[in-house]
Amino acid sequence: ATDLILPALGGGLTWDTSSFASTGVISIVSGDPYNAWASGYGLAGADALKSADPDKDGVNNLLEFATNSNPTSGSSGARVYAKMHSLGGDSVLTYTIASRKTAVFAANGSTQEATKDLVKYTVEASNELTGWTTVVVTEVTGGDATAVQAAITPALPTLDADWEWHTFRTDGGTSIDPSDFIRLKVAEAP
Repeated sequence: ATDLILPALGGGLTWDTSSFASTGVISIVSGDPYNAWASGYGLAGADALKSADPDKDGVNNLLEFATNSNPTSGSSGARVYAKMHSLGGDSVLTYTIASRKTAVFAANGSTQEATKDLVKYTVEASNELTGWTTVVVTEVTGGDATAVQAAITPALPTLDADWEWHTFRTDGGTSIDPSDFIRLKVAEAP
């Protein structure tokens, strides 16, 4: 057996060798799942750009891709849901977002960040809407995340296969911190 050595590709391209053993075919495919997503919605040309907003709902294609929204429907905004929920005996601000499947969020200072499929997710919070690094955000997991997600009404929509829900919370409950705000930012990852 001889190893197949292929040169590195740039521009978000990767080698697809999945058919090589059976057919001898090797192909080059886009390494950015955004392209297949945009194509699946029939987006082409300028409407397919990550910065475009073809449905004119104020949400660009990158954010709609990142949160499993429909870029051709003006009524389908980013899939993010804030909710006051009781955790640890106090009412806390929670934030549930759709993100690409298997995105791993980790603390970066006070924020939670993940990079998946060339999308950088940042969940951050504030007490006064000016400084977004003063309130600590943590991910809610396990039974607490399930409880928060089940309590959101109307019910969370079913996500496509390549997305999943993640829930976060701000540091203090309403008993000690009555003025938290939370948001999601997405950016293209290099």
